[in-house]
Amino acid sequence: MGRGFRTKYPNVKHKDFVTHTILTKSSSPPTTLTSQHPSAILSGKEPRSFKEAMRDAGWRKSMQDEIRALENNSTWNMEDLPPGKKALGSKWVYRIKYKSDGSVERLKSRLVVLGNHQKEGIDYNETFAPVAKMVTVRAFLAIAASKH
Repeated sequence: MGRGFRTKYPNVKHKDFVTHTILTKSSSPPTTLTSQHPSAILSGKEPRSFKEAMRDAGWRKSMQDEIRALENNSTWNMEDLPPGKKALGSKWVYRIKYKSDGSVERLKSRLVVLGNHQKEGIDYNETFAPVAKMVTVRAFLAIAASKH
């Protein structure tokens, strides 16, 4: 049997979560969802390429918002490349974000660098990603306060 014809069962690990999987076919007519992105609902799928995304006004606005956010957060700078160096590539990743009731919340676009082309010592020297849980921060502050 093909993938579309198999009986679908909910994952036991996710029984406490709301999932948007179809368990059985319903005889009732489909409900229409209203959203600010009607073409995304009609197609029901995320674009797989930049060319596909550019055909839809909702996805174009989402990409503009992402570029504006990157610029506002000073995430990147436009620089001239050193002689003999090539720029790393990038690609757009598109996702439709849903509300808990299944309606479309927003269209999300992310611009990601193709980091698999990076070489240590050439494209980067070290990796630093600070991550701290609030519980750890509180414990650290409590110990510091108790030791004056």
